[in-house]
Order: sequence, then C-alpha cells, then structure tokens
Amino acid sequence: MLSLKELGKSLVEVSVEHLSSSDFAFEHRWFHSDKEIDLYIWKDEKGVILKQQLCFLGLIAEWSLIEGPKTGELDEQESSSNVAGSVIIKYHPEPSVQILEQAVEMSGYIEALNPKDRSLCESNWKRKP
Repeated sequence: MLSLKELGKSLVEVSVEHLSSSDFAFEHRWFHSDKEIDLYIWKDEKGVILKQQLCFLGLIAEWSLIEGPKTGELDEQESSSNVAGSVIIKYHPEPSVQILEQAVEMSGYIEALNPKDRSLCESNWKRKP
C-alpha cells in the first residue's frame, strides 16, 4: 500500500475555472492522481479558501468556511441500465479524527499546491466554523 506521502505527491493540477456572477466571483481548482485521489478547492476573489474536498481511497475529507470539517465515504450506486452508476457521499454523523489526520498529513505532501495553499489546506482540516 502506498504511503500518504506518495499519495499526496502523486496529485497534479488538471483544471482551474474562474466563475463569476454580478455579485460574486470564485475560482475552482481540481487536482487528480491516477491513484484514486482528487482534491477540489474553491476560493473567493480575494484568494480565501471557501471549501476544500479531498477524496482518497473511498474516503472524503471536506472543510468549508461555513460548516467546518466533515468526513464520509464514497458509495458507488449501480445503475439498472447500461449507464454508469452515480457516486454518493455518505457523510459521518461526526467527523472522523483519523480521516482528518490523514488529510492533514497528505496535504503537506501535495507539491502541486503552492506553499501558502498547502499550509492553508493543512490548517483548514483542523478548523471549526
């Protein structure tokens, strides 16, 4: 099994989107690894992280400015037709300390993030709203 260090280092940025309306603008960044890992980051126009979500090995660590940290598991729903099934996140009633600790550690190794964003991601997993 790969270490959290190897998993974090395997992420590369694949997409940056800048979205705006008359009231609000934000940036959405997506990092992906062929090792079944995805990191999504949403920032406002000032560069403040509004939300981050790390999906790894069937687990979810999520943090938002409003809700704080959440954890869960991915549940792939099978489709009755030939269409691919959908993925549903089943959130835990209380955040899993172990999953959040893994997210903190893995975030420290994501070289595709600049040092400031890497540090913010690490500290956000520990922050309450």
